[in-house]
Amino acid sequence: MKKSTKTIVILIVIILVLILLMPQVSYVKDGGSVKYKAVLYEVDKWHAMTLNEGEYWVGYTVKILGKTVYDHQETITYAEVEK
Repeated sequence: MKKSTKTIVILIVIILVLILLMPQVSYVKDGGSVKYKAVLYEVDKWHAMTLNEGEYWVGYTVKILGKTVYDHQETITYAEVEK
């Protein structure tokens, strides 16, 4: 392969990797949750108010190729935050 062909192939591969990994950020109006979604992965950062007074959810969910690889969510009360 010629040198110019190799550089073109490398540039195309780099551009494809950037397209697959560049996330689209969306903000959810539930108390501060943020979703990062790309072609290969999705990350949800939870910070949502619950129906119970004085509580909210926090945590992360990570999906790679549609499969959940990490999921941690917990309920926190305002009393715990004030400590």
